[in-house]
Amino acid sequence: MERDYKLLEQLTRLGDDVLINVEEVATLTGFAEITIQQRTIKGFPRPVPGPRRLRWRLGDVRVWGRGATSPISSARRGGR
Repeated sequence: MERDYKLLEQLTRLGDDVLINVEEVATLTGFAEITIQQRTIKGFPRPVPGPRRLRWRLGDVRVWGRGATSPISSARRGGR
């Protein structure tokens, strides 16, 4: 997966309470969108409850990212 560095730069300027979608989470974490949608990543924050789309609080993803070693090793521990 190629990272969208322009989007990544925009996300770094946002506050922790901003809700982000699957595409944005994928850009931040390096995981594929389908992996995020399936919610198989061990310890990954739960999405914010909502009627339609999956959304995550940016601050929760940032905190998780500081504790995760790498996307590949995290996915293997939790998803398979």
